[in-house]
Amino acid sequence: MTESVKNNNYNYDDRDKISGRPPMFDGENFDYWKDRIESFFLAYDIDPGIWQHSSQRDQSPFTHSKVRSAQKEEDGTVETVFSRFQILIAGLKVLHKGYSTADHVKKIIRSLPKKWRPMFTALKLAKNLNAISLEELIISLRSHEKELEEDEPQKKEMRKFLVPRTSIENVNVVQPEAKVEETPPNVANEFNPNEIVRDLGCRKKIHEYATDIQDQVRRAYILKGPTQPDLAIFPRTQSVKSSRAFCKAWYKNYTWIEYSESKDAAYCFYCFLVKPPGRAEHFGYEVFNKDGFKDWKHASKGFKDHIGSHNSNHNSCMKHYDDYNNQRQSVTSIFARATRESEELYKIRLTCSLDCIRYLIAQGIAFRGHDESYNSLNKGNFREMVDWVKSNDEKVRDAFGRGPKNCTMTSGDIQKELATCCAHEVTKVIMEELGERQIFVLIDESRDISVKEQMAVMLRILNDKGKVVERFIALHHVKYTTSEAQKDALYGILDRHTLCISRIRGQGYDGTSNMRGEFNGLQRKILDKNPYAFYVHCYAHRLQLVVVSVASSCSSIHDFFEYISLIVTTTSASCKRRDALTEAQHQYILNRLESGEIS
Repeated sequence: MTESVKNNNYNYDDRDKISGRPPMFDGENFDYWKDRIESFFLAYDIDPGIWQHSSQRDQSPFTHSKVRSAQKEEDGTVETVFSRFQILIAGLKVLHKGYSTADHVKKIIRSLPKKWRPMFTALKLAKNLNAISLEELIISLRSHEKELEEDEPQKKEMRKFLVPRTSIENVNVVQPEAKVEETPPNVANEFNPNEIVRDLGCRKKIHEYATDIQDQVRRAYILKGPTQPDLAIFPRTQSVKSSRAFCKAWYKNYTWIEYSESKDAAYCFYCFLVKPPGRAEHFGYEVFNKDGFKDWKHASKGFKDHIGSHNSNHNSCMKHYDDYNNQRQSVTSIFARATRESEELYKIRLTCSLDCIRYLIAQGIAFRGHDESYNSLNKGNFREMVDWVKSNDEKVRDAFGRGPKNCTMTSGDIQKELATCCAHEVTKVIMEELGERQIFVLIDESRDISVKEQMAVMLRILNDKGKVVERFIALHHVKYTTSEAQKDALYGILDRHTLCISRIRGQGYDGTSNMRGEFNGLQRKILDKNPYAFYVHCYAHRLQLVVVSVASSCSSIHDFFEYISLIVTTTSASCKRRDALTEAQHQYILNRLESGEIS
C-alpha cells in the first residue's frame, strides 16, 4: 500500500498511475474527479458502496469500524486478510484518513487469529515492526501458514483422544460425587520399615499412611512396643519456684506411657495406634497423641484424667489395641474361622516353606526363578526345593494338596516376608546378647553389584565369656557419602534397634576425610554427642596401607604383583590361554617330582 496523502491539493497525474494512488479532489472539476475515482474503484475491485458513503459529511467512523471488525475475524487466510485491508485502506484514503506502512503492518498483525500469536511474538523479537516492509511480512506469514496447514492433520488425530472441556465441567457439576480425589502428597503409599522410628517427635501419624498399609504400620509399632528410654537423668523444666522432670517410675504405673527425648514430652501408645483422627472430646485425648504432655508438676492428675472412666476414649483405644493383638477376635477370623485340622495343615505348609528359606539364606542362594509357573521345567531354587520335600514326605504332600490354592505359602511376597522374619529373629538374638553392654561401632562402605553405595554397620562387644565378638546388624543404602548423611543413617539404624548414642564407647572407620575428619568427619560428629566414643583408625585398613607401601618400595615385590596381575588378565580373557597355562604348570610340577626337587 502507499503512504498517506500529506497534501490534499495533490493533482492526479502520471505518478498516481504508476504508484497506484487514488486521485485526490483539489476543489475543482468535481465531475472529472468523480469519473476518475469510480474508475479507480473498478480497477482495484473496490466495493462501489464506499463511494456512496464517501459523499456523506463524516464517514471515518464507518470505515474505522470496518477495520475493527476485520481485526475481530478469526478465520481466513493471509491473502484474505491482506485483501480486506487493501479495500478498507483505499476507502480511508479517499476520506483523507490514510495509514502509514508501519501502522498497516501492526493492524494486519493484530487482526490475525489467536493461533498466530507465537508468530507475532517471534517477529517482534527478531525484527523491528516499524521498519519491516509489507512484502517481508506477507512472505513470513505465508510460510507460517503452510506450517500450520501441515500440522493440522496431526492435531486432528490428537483431538480424538481428548475430552472436551465442557463435558468435563458438566460432569463435575451434575455428578460431583464421581470426582476422584488425589492422594495428598504427605500420605505414604508403600510400607517402609525405615519409617518406623522410636522417637515420637519424628514419627508419622497412623492416618498419614495409606489405608492399605496402616495395619502393617501398627503391627510394626506393636512389635517394638512403647518407647520408654531408660535415661540416667531426664531434662528438667524450669518453673517459677522449682524445676521438674519426667519420672522413670511412671513406666511401671502407666504402661501405655511413651517418652520423647527430642520433645521432652509424654505420649499415649494406645491412642497413637488406634485413635481415629479428628476426635478430641476428652481431656488429653489430643495432647497425649499429637502435642505431648509436659506439665510434670500435675503429671499424676493429668495421667488419671487422660485414662478417665470405663467408657473413656483412652479405654476404648486400649480395648481396640487388645482386640488387634488377639487376631482371633478380628472380624476376618470370625467370618472365616478355621478348624483345628486346617490350622495343622497350615502349620505344616508354613514350616516347610520356612525350612527351605532358612537353608537358602544360610547358603546364600537365590530364591526366585525365571519361570515359576506350574509347567515350568525349572521353577527356581525355592519352589524346586519345596517340590523335592513334598516328593519325599507324604505328610507335607498331603498338606499342600488339601490346602486352599490361595494359601500355599510359596508366592513371591510370602518368600520376602519369611526372609524378613528370619532377619528379625537373628537381630532379636543379637540384641538379647547385647543386653545393656557398651558397644563399639564399626562402619565401612562398599559398592555392590547393582552399583549402589552400601554402608555396613557392625557392633563389637565383650560377651559373658570375656571374649570380644563382632555382630553384623545392618546394611544400609546411602545416596551420599558425606559425614552428615552417614551420621543420619547411623542414628536411624541405632534407633530402630533401640540403641542409645550414649552407649557407644568407640568408633572404628577407615582413614577417609569424611570418616576420620578432625572437624567435620563422622567421628567428630559422634564425639560431639558422646565424648566417650573415642575414634580408632581401623587396624585392617592400616595394615593394608602398610603392605601396599612396603610392596611399592621393594622393586622385586612390586614386579611380582605386576606380573601376577598381567598373567591373570591375559589368561582369564581366553579359555585356550588358560588351558595352556594349566598344562605348563602341571608339566613343571611333574619335572620337579622326577628330579627329586620336591617330594
